Amino acid sequence: MTTTKISLQISDMMCEGCQSAIQETLEWLDGIIETHVSLEHKSAEIAYNPDKINQEKISEAIKEAGYTVDSAKQLA
Repeated sequence: MTTTKISLQISDMMCEGCQSAIQETLEWLDGIIETHVSLEHKSAEIAYNPDKINQEKISEAIKEAGYTVDSAKQLA
């Protein structure tokens, strides 16, 4: 299985409730392998299977949960 890792900056994550909501949103997506959401850094690091989901669908799910993805970068 191929794994892709990305880091997303989420500027409007303000509290632990926001952090939990984003974490739960990501965990429900098919193809997500691992996530780490950081309130301190206002970011989410995500490992996913690109055969099942892509960065655009991940960002859209976060937006649908009520948060803004400011930027994304590929991780090694």
